[in-house]
This record gives sequence, structure tokens and C-alpha cells, in this order.
Amino acid sequence: MPFEKGNSLGGRKEGSIGQKTKQWEALAESIATTHTERFNDILSRLPEDKFISSYLQVLEYFKPKLARNTIDGNVSFTKPVVLDWSDEPGENSNTTNTKTEGGETAS
Repeated sequence: MPFEKGNSLGGRKEGSIGQKTKQWEALAESIATTHTERFNDILSRLPEDKFISSYLQVLEYFKPKLARNTIDGNVSFTKPVVLDWSDEPGENSNTTNTKTEGGETAS
């Protein structure tokens, strides 16, 4: 029998937390509270290079790395904007006229 919309076939209710998620949350809580002093004590006794390496590895679980964003040099725009700095609309105008490639003016 194919699945029909609206038919509930059981399973976990929407928004409920699964057993594995509960276990991971308990482990994280244990690490963040119960074992904090012991972990900090061990870290403090490590040589500088191993301390930095260990610290950065653990830090990734609490503060993920940011992805490096780069822009390719071949970016093209559909309608380039050309600035017209002349005072055509009025002699003492403080506005800047902008013209698109098609010649339309947008102030």
C-alpha cells in the first residue's frame, strides 16, 4: 500500500528529541561541567605546542571554524551604474545623478 498524505505510520513525534541526541547532550553537559577542572588541569600541564593543538581541536566543538569566503575576479553585473557628476538638474543641487547603461536616470 503506497503512502498517503495524512496517514500517520508511527515514528517519533515532530519536535521530539531522539535517544542519541539526548546522549550527546548529556556527554556535552558532562564535559562542560563535571570534567572541566580535570581537563583544564591536564591542559595546563601540556607543553606549549601540544596545548595549542589540543585547545584548538576542542574549541571547534564549541565554536565552529568560519569558512573563508573568496570572490572570483570574473564577477559581472547585468546593468552597470554610471555616475554623472554634472549639475544638469539644477545648479546648486546636492543630489547625484546616476544613469544606467540604457540611459535611464535614477536620482
